[in-house]
Amino acid sequence: MSTLLIITNNNRTAQILQEYCMEFYATAPSFNTVCLAKAVPEIYRIHPTLVFVDLDICAQPEEIYKVLKAISKKITLIGLASEYKTAFYAYKEGVSDVLKKPLQQTEVLACLLKVQKKPSREKKIQISSKKDHYFLKAKDIVYLKADDHTVDIYISDGSILPIFKPLKYFEYHLSPPFFRIHKSYMVNAQHIFRIHEPKKYIKVVGSTVPLPYSPTYIESIAALIQYSKNECF
Repeated sequence: MSTLLIITNNNRTAQILQEYCMEFYATAPSFNTVCLAKAVPEIYRIHPTLVFVDLDICAQPEEIYKVLKAISKKITLIGLASEYKTAFYAYKEGVSDVLKKPLQQTEVLACLLKVQKKPSREKKIQISSKKDHYFLKAKDIVYLKADDHTVDIYISDGSILPIFKPLKYFEYHLSPPFFRIHKSYMVNAQHIFRIHEPKKYIKVVGSTVPLPYSPTYIESIAALIQYSKNECF
């Protein structure tokens, strides 16, 4: 069972965050809420999976950054902030992500996806099809396109790998930055440079071909957009 710690003095913020997190986890996680002064002892007592830190609870920001520096190398930290400057400084201090207040459910869920199963950009993925075995780096896969009973994997070097597996297989096995956007497409968010909402298409670096996205996958699209925003300055 996951253990989440929320560092805040605002009970309403803690309540909203708990409600959104409950929608994400298959098994209800254990929640603990503490004020800043009790944060570090509580972290070492319960060994949380994830720590949310309300960055607005101190008049003197340097106080909270001392806490961040004490625990950022041991714990995955998510900041909560109302101001852009606060969020920017927190990123510099080593937090994994920052959620803007007031909290939005879509943004919280996208953040949890990002920190839970974010693959290493250097980690290789093994893909087998009949007697072919491919070993690919996640960062090199641009997008996947279903074509009848096969899936074509488009690689950043321009090559295309035909795999005899359904797109549903890859949707199950690939976590963010990969997102299903259409019945025929999955895309790697790290290669996206444009999302055109009025005409519902996505463009990736190095290609002039627009990738359509479908309203059927609206939740996945929302998570993709939030993931991409979180990766930007």
